[in-house]
Amino acid sequence: YMAIVGILVMAAVPQYKASVAMANTTKIQMDLSSLNTAIALYHAQNGTVPKNVATDLADYVQNAGSLHPPKGESFLKTGSTISITDEEYGISKDGLEATCQSHVLGDFGRKENKT
Repeated sequence: YMAIVGILVMAAVPQYKASVAMANTTKIQMDLSSLNTAIALYHAQNGTVPKNVATDLADYVQNAGSLHPPKGESFLKTGSTISITDEEYGISKDGLEATCQSHVLGDFGRKENKT
């Protein structure tokens, strides 16, 4: 009986981990997309790029200061996973894109299968 339970657990844990990583990836993608829109609006209205998500984008994103990346694994389109440890989102060096752990929106997601 215990052997059957062990086999079921061994099969379920990787699927659970993949589901959590996909949920984290989706949250990051949604957050970065919203922040990218806010960055574009900020740039259009101010003629400069923002330097800080929490302060510069506060007028463009509701609760910008409390928007944080999820903790745990997330998928990159390279086919690898990344462990998210950053406490807040950032802005790219050129000021035109939001980042999560130095990765931009286009970096996150499942590896595309080319057929």
